[in-house]
Amino acid sequence: MSEVSEHPSIPALDLILDHEDREESCTSAPNGPMPGVHPGVGWHRNLNEETGTPIFVKYLINDNLEIIALYFQFDMDLDSPELLLTHSRRCSVHFCTLQACKDPYLRLALTCKQCYSFNADQPFSRLVDWAVDQEEDDTLKAEVARYRALNKQASHIANHIAALRVDLEDVTKQCFESIKALTDANTYYHIAPRVIYSMPPLTHMTDNQVNHAHNHFDDPMGRSPPP
Repeated sequence: MSEVSEHPSIPALDLILDHEDREESCTSAPNGPMPGVHPGVGWHRNLNEETGTPIFVKYLINDNLEIIALYFQFDMDLDSPELLLTHSRRCSVHFCTLQACKDPYLRLALTCKQCYSFNADQPFSRLVDWAVDQEEDDTLKAEVARYRALNKQASHIANHIAALRVDLEDVTKQCFESIKALTDANTYYHIAPRVIYSMPPLTHMTDNQVNHAHNHFDDPMGRSPPP
């Protein structure tokens, strides 16, 4: 777990966590939960001392009541960093995706060039990392890390799709070659009269199956099988 500074520069009430939460029970300790007791190393009070308001407005269930979590910490060692919340020692720990705080004013959407600034493994990436560090906002660092991880995942999927398209093109080419061979052998005109006019033995197909096959085979609108 990565620790944060004692007073992280995060605007109070600005963070909205709209991702699905997950919970890890920590009540299996011999003595059970200890309300009001500090959870331990790495945990910080969920309170902005300057304004007297919570840093993260996230309600948790405690004794059937919804109250704001008293302590928090960040897990920055993940591709998508998480915010951990709890009430006190040995209480349940709630996990949420950690997102960058919203600016109080409306902003224009980033251009493709501006988005490219946050890509990983670029000549300027270390300089961007330094600039982000100067903001002293762990939620911003978490969002950059999450974007880079998702961008790499999207690139991997795109490469996989490109490889599948190459395979599709190769198989489609072979299909056309096979159709050409069937054409050269005059295959359709050999078998069509049998399919349309002949009646195979009942041991092969029932009358209903034959009639159903006739209707579909002789359909003038039939071009390709349904999806």
